[in-house]
Amino acid sequence: MPSLIRATKEAIDLKWVVDSDGGSAITGYKVYQTNVTTGGEFLAYDGSRIPTVTSVNFTNVIGGHIYKYRVVALNRVGESELSAFSVDIIAASVPERPS
Repeated sequence: MPSLIRATKEAIDLKWVVDSDGGSAITGYKVYQTNVTTGGEFLAYDGSRIPTVTSVNFTNVIGGHIYKYRVVALNRVGESELSAFSVDIIAASVPERPS
């Protein structure tokens, strides 16, 4: 399951870990994004040929919206099942310091 590194109103940073490569080296990952606020899931990151990337910065978020993510690992045999959803992540920042 992907986990949150950082969330602001402009970006969400995620990371993930693979427990097993299935007996064949990992060749890449795909990350799916769901906008819980408006609905719909789509492929947000296609790292099919980049096995070393296990974190991504998403800047296609809308401040105040809630997002969830799922990851697929790939090897030369095929794709894994989708991971469990991440926790709900709100694209928001803490308030500015009062003056």
